[in-house]
Amino acid sequence: MPPPVTAGAVPRPSIPVRNTLAYAAPELFWGMTWALSIDGPMVAAYRDSFGGGESFVGLAWLFGSLCIGIPGLFSALWVEPLRHKRTFVFWGHIAGGVALLIGAALIRGWAPSGTFGASAAYLLAVSAFFLAIGIKLPGWLALVGELFEGGMQSRVLGITFVVNKIAAIIGGQLIARSILAT
Repeated sequence: MPPPVTAGAVPRPSIPVRNTLAYAAPELFWGMTWALSIDGPMVAAYRDSFGGGESFVGLAWLFGSLCIGIPGLFSALWVEPLRHKRTFVFWGHIAGGVALLIGAALIRGWAPSGTFGASAAYLLAVSAFFLAIGIKLPGWLALVGELFEGGMQSRVLGITFVVNKIAAIIGGQLIARSILAT
């Protein structure tokens, strides 16, 4: 039974609602960051600035796919013994963001050395980012299992992914296009 609400007090949302909001809220920023950096705008900016052809962009996505998938084969080694999945997931998000920032700095720094330097930095950045995500993702999904009952888990993930993609549309379509236009 919920605690009584006193006059003038704003009732607090239930624990499942708070957990859903806490789980989905970072996706606003993550989705926007993803769209600004990895989705179409980064690929388009790279192709336009450094002449990276479709074959190289495909190679970068192949590396990214391997880097996000391979850690999943070994996830039981670090997810099962984790006592603090929230902390792991938090720092996993940070690691992915840092990988993108380092990658952007490498691309910028190696760009004067020509297409090869920029291409190597791009490939390294995409690989490091997806490796960070591949390591974090199993813990992130396990956290859903800890925070929510079975019937609620798919709804929470659905809300989370919708919030992520709304932010990605804002980041990719509005912000990134205006940045690339300048």
